[in-house]
Amino acid sequence: MDLNVSKTGMIQPKELRFILNHWGMQITDEDFTDLFSKLDADGDGLISYKDFSITVGSEIHPAEGLYFR
Repeated sequence: MDLNVSKTGMIQPKELRFILNHWGMQITDEDFTDLFSKLDADGDGLISYKDFSITVGSEIHPAEGLYFR
């Protein structure tokens, strides 16, 4: 399932909320806002690849930093 349903190259809050609900992760609006804010590193209201790589990328694939600098 594609997180970026709108095909903008960025994840909007409604897209992340939809996927979390799809995975059965029911969280409060406050917790969702906190989560989204943490993933949106530049604070523009969208999660870009750069935001994602800054916030969790090194946790998921630490060696990627060796190739993409």
